[in-house]
Amino acid sequence: MGKTTTTINLATGLAERGHDTLLVDLDPQAHATHCFLDEQPELSVTDLLMGRPSHAPRTILSTDVPKLDIVPATFVLTETAELLETRIRR
Repeated sequence: MGKTTTTINLATGLAERGHDTLLVDLDPQAHATHCFLDEQPELSVTDLLMGRPSHAPRTILSTDVPKLDIVPATFVLTETAELLETRIRR
C-alpha cells in the first residue's frame, strides 16, 4: 500500500538533493504520471515495452521538478500487458 506515493516522494526527494532521477511509471492507472504531467503524453512506457527503442529519447519527459524526468504510463499499458502475455518468449 502506498507504493505510488512512496515512489513519487522518493523520486522528488532524490531530485531535490541534486541527483538526476528518472521515474518509470509502470502502472496502467498512471497516477505517478498524472502527478507530474497535465497532458496525456504522446508516447509512453508502452512504446518501450513493445520494442520501439527508437522512441526512447522522446519517451523521457521533463517535470517541473529540476533533475526529475519521467517515462509516463497510460491506460494502454493494460492492453500491452495482455499482449505481452500471449507472446511465446515472455
